[in-house]
Amino acid sequence: MSDAVSPADRAMPYPVDRFVVRRIDGVVTAIEAVTFVMLAAALIGSAVFQSSVVLLAGVACTIPVTSAVAAVRTRRAAAAVTAAERERMLTVAEAVIALQRLVVGSADELCRGGRPVLPERPDGQDEGTPAHAVLVALGEAGSQSVAALLRVHEVSAAAGNSSSGA
Repeated sequence: MSDAVSPADRAMPYPVDRFVVRRIDGVVTAIEAVTFVMLAAALIGSAVFQSSVVLLAGVACTIPVTSAVAAVRTRRAAAAVTAAERERMLTVAEAVIALQRLVVGSADELCRGGRPVLPERPDGQDEGTPAHAVLVALGEAGSQSVAALLRVHEVSAAAGNSSSGA
């Protein structure tokens, strides 16, 4: 009995992006469809004309046509995946800017004598994408940063009150 584990039994070391899988699946499906259509046309043509030359020509045409379809579909899939990743990175960049504004705004509010609202902690539900994990971590960092600012302000205020009363 073999101790080898089949690829289907192995756990993926990282989550698979469904968008990427759909794009790759579309490329493969298009290649398969074009190949089958071209070969079917070659077989039908060879039966109609009763010539092996037609079959050979059809098979010979299948390769470049399939390659051309594969090239076009691959470029489109790569462009779509790149655009989706760019959108994710823009979302992360916007979250970083929002975190910066949150911390600076909270510090300004404390300096004016107000009390900033402690933001809610993110729910942390995992979508399985690294970008989502970064967004959750940034949300947590914002909540913890404001909480730390409030603690420092309260400790500072308490230290100021105890030294003035002595």
